[in-house]
Amino acid sequence: MDFQLYEYMCKFFNQTPALDEDGFAHFLLEEMDDGLDVDITPLERWAEIDLGNKLILDCDTVNTFALSWSQNGKERLQIQPLRIREVKFLHETLQFPNGVEQDQAVLVFFSDTLPGRVIRVQLLPYLRVQFTLDFDSFDRFDD
Repeated sequence: MDFQLYEYMCKFFNQTPALDEDGFAHFLLEEMDDGLDVDITPLERWAEIDLGNKLILDCDTVNTFALSWSQNGKERLQIQPLRIREVKFLHETLQFPNGVEQDQAVLVFFSDTLPGRVIRVQLLPYLRVQFTLDFDSFDRFDD
């Protein structure tokens, strides 16, 4: 079966947001003291909630993805819609010399629009977005 971004995101976050009038679902992520909060409040009700510190992941049923991040009520980052061909979830537990362990969890978005690049959305230990090289597909020896 072909990859389907909306289904992947619903299964990953264990929530099924309604599609808005443009066909997009919205996952509103926010760091909390006890972990990550995932909110699926529909777009038409956003005036009722605090969007001040949210990372918003948007997707539709034809694998279009967009992202925006607000901090203290100001939009700090926006990635315009692009088609996603695959998403990978990476999780590892880091062991520090002092014995402390820290979980790291990342969603990696692959798009043919961004050859050799990926969008990494880190979920743990804190939210972070990176636009970076896809080292698995990068051939350093190719002329």
